[in-house]
Amino acid sequence: MNDCASYYTGLPARLLEYIADETSDSLYYQELARAARDPRTRELLLEFARDEAGHATNFRQSYRQITGMEAPLQKLQPPQVPDYCEAIKERIIAESGDLVKYGEESVCAPERELKDLFYLTSLVEGKHGLRLTTMLCGVR
Repeated sequence: MNDCASYYTGLPARLLEYIADETSDSLYYQELARAARDPRTRELLLEFARDEAGHATNFRQSYRQITGMEAPLQKLQPPQVPDYCEAIKERIIAESGDLVKYGEESVCAPERELKDLFYLTSLVEGKHGLRLTTMLCGVR
């Protein structure tokens, strides 16, 4: 089996994982926005929630294009959000991990559409990580 074939063999399962992760992240940011310290921070967190929901939608579309089927709906647990500062720290780690994960997918993807999807997703995740650091430091 060549590299391209093996890439596609595991891709549907990875996409289902990414859909669940991004949907969960969206819910997490919605919940975290309730604890925001000011309106600007709240709006940024809600923007992150919309971004993450958009990522999940994009991954659903890719799943449908690759498999010819709709991605099954997954039951997600409501997010458990720790205190505000700890939650921000956790999200910085998670977003930086997603930056790397989707960056690696972009490098490995055999076709331009997937490369672009994963590359652009990784950029947004990196942006989230950087902006979260300003929330932790109290800079607006």
